[in-house]
Amino acid sequence: MRKYNLLVRGVYKLKVSTIIQSSLLFLSTLVVFIGFSHQVLGRSMVSAKQSIPLIQLPVSLPNVHSLPKHVLLNVPAVNQWPELPNGCEVTSLSMLLQFEGIDVNNTTLANEIARAHTPRKIVHGVTVQWGDPNDGFVGSMRDFDDGYGVFNGPIDALAQKYLGADVDDQTGRSSKTLWEDLATGRPVEVWTNVWFEHLPSYDWMTWQSDHGPVRATMEEHAVVLVGYSKHEVYINNPENGDKDEAVARGPFLASWRQMGRQTITVKDPILHGLT
Repeated sequence: MRKYNLLVRGVYKLKVSTIIQSSLLFLSTLVVFIGFSHQVLGRSMVSAKQSIPLIQLPVSLPNVHSLPKHVLLNVPAVNQWPELPNGCEVTSLSMLLQFEGIDVNNTTLANEIARAHTPRKIVHGVTVQWGDPNDGFVGSMRDFDDGYGVFNGPIDALAQKYLGADVDDQTGRSSKTLWEDLATGRPVEVWTNVWFEHLPSYDWMTWQSDHGPVRATMEEHAVVLVGYSKHEVYINNPENGDKDEAVARGPFLASWRQMGRQTITVKDPILHGLT
């Protein structure tokens, strides 16, 4: 009514009936608009509430770190022959270091590797006493008939001289770790045997060292793992200097496990070597 009286007293002096009709029309329109807005808003709220259960997260998120099916790193190949007939471990390390941009050769590493000092004793053609490859290199690296090898611990220690804390000794881990290393641009030095397959018991022997018995095979070998595919692994083989040599994946892993899953790599990948 207040609004009505103001209009009556306005300069236009509209007729009361006209004003009443206009006011009623305005009020009717306002009521319709409010009702429609409330209906639309109500529907929107209902729709929003009803849509919430439809937004469902997957039970398990996709693996964004899934491994590629094929990896091959461009790692320099080095031959241990003729200088180091028993130097597969330091030769493999030289490949790994060169891939990391460190200019060092296998003969330098051969002079720097720790040595196991227990002398060799042979009885009736059988070695009954020798060094422990966990302490350092056993025997001669240059005399093929009087040398054995060295395990991951001393190689790790020598690698730290060049790479510091960036060395990653992954010995004992699963084979999945190998694929993850390669997929992130990290070649891996691994211990296997010259046949790249599981060895029968007659290829093994036990001798005594200063720290107790050592179970070993004279077929022991170390290589650099540079890639993989579904059925093969690719290695740089210091025994013949071959680069990207293809080896059957299953037997190779069996030989690696038999040698204690010994594995040396680096923590920070060099992705420019990935192809």
